[in-house]
Amino acid sequence: MVRLQQLRLVSSLYSNHICCSLFSWYCSVCVVCSAYGKVFLVRKLNGPDHGKLYAMKVLKKASIVQKTKTTEHTKTERQVLQAIRDAPFLITLHYAFQTDAKLHLILGICFEYHVPEGTAY
Repeated sequence: MVRLQQLRLVSSLYSNHICCSLFSWYCSVCVVCSAYGKVFLVRKLNGPDHGKLYAMKVLKKASIVQKTKTTEHTKTERQVLQAIRDAPFLITLHYAFQTDAKLHLILGICFEYHVPEGTAY
């Protein structure tokens, strides 16, 4: 019962921010695999950003809800990524959605980062 309640907490965090579905993406390669999920290089299939590359972080809900701290960390990660969307030197959260078993975060990618000369920190 506790796990189901935790799952609902994680799910409710994502339910208000559905921007697209899993069918909006073409998955080309798995970049990272971990115990909680995977990160894929994906291409957007529709919308104004059609063809653009993103990183899709896929988290398994079943793995997340096993520990209270992991559930809290996942919620915090989503909230922080949402809060810093406009920061110029950080990865940007573009989309977030969920399926029955997984949470999906669509993040910007940076193949090569170059700081222009004269940029003040």
